[in-house]
Amino acid sequence: MKYNETIKSLIKKGLDEVTNSSTGHLSLSTRRAILQAINEPYIIGRISILCALKVYPIWNDFFRNDTKIIGLIEKTEKYLLGQTSKKDSVKRTC
Repeated sequence: MKYNETIKSLIKKGLDEVTNSSTGHLSLSTRRAILQAINEPYIIGRISILCALKVYPIWNDFFRNDTKIIGLIEKTEKYLLGQTSKKDSVKRTC
């Protein structure tokens, strides 16, 4: 994917935010702006999954090894990779 100047500018802004943040975080408004500028569902989906995996250890501690959350992340990834349909992805499993 070729990055246009808008995306390059937003990425630079985001890197500056992360560098200057005491917690090393990117603001929600900048994250959204970057994703909207990229505007490619697969890339947005992959970024979302990576964000979910980043906080998974916290969810796992809170829900005490409940496998539903990681199962949902896995279903989402399979959908993004074209390995399953949206209909099959949203089916509830017990």
